[in-house]
Order: sequence, then C-alpha cells, then structure tokens
Amino acid sequence: MSNTMVQIDEKWVRRVNSPLYLLVATLTGVSVTFVPLCLYWLGLQQARFADARVLLCLVVIYAIPLFYMRLAGDVIRQIHGAKATTSASKVGQDDA
Repeated sequence: MSNTMVQIDEKWVRRVNSPLYLLVATLTGVSVTFVPLCLYWLGLQQARFADARVLLCLVVIYAIPLFYMRLAGDVIRQIHGAKATTSASKVGQDDA
C-alpha cells in the first residue's frame, strides 16, 4: 500500500473548517433521506411542479452534493497528478 499526499487549496481549507461545512453536512443527510420522502408526500397531495415546496426540495437535492463534487474533483486531480509523477519516476529508474 502506498500513501499519497494531497494538497488542498486554501479556499477549501477555509470552507471545510467553517461552520458552513456543518450546515452542508447536515443538509446532505436531509437531501438523501427526507427530501425524497417530502417529494413523495407532495406527489400524493398532487402538488404542482411550480409549487415552492417542490422547487425547494429539488434545489436541496441537486445543490448540496455540488459542494462535495467540487471538493472531490480537486482531490482526484491531485491524486491523478501524483500517480502520473510516480509512474514517470519509476520509468526513469527502470531505464537507468
């Protein structure tokens, strides 16, 4: 097993250490469990798509995971960059 160090931009460090992160983490649980249930109940009540409650549910479902997707994208880029550097250095060692 190998270890990889990932450098995260300062803006992500501030975001993860802020109280906003706790709010995002809480809303993630809500967006995965309760919001689909709320949409089901609104469907039983035959709520229209333009109903503010339906739109709010959809915004929570789609917007909250974007935070994690952007953070994961930065981390994955760092990991792939580290693998490419490691592979290149191994090729150079084999040739010597």
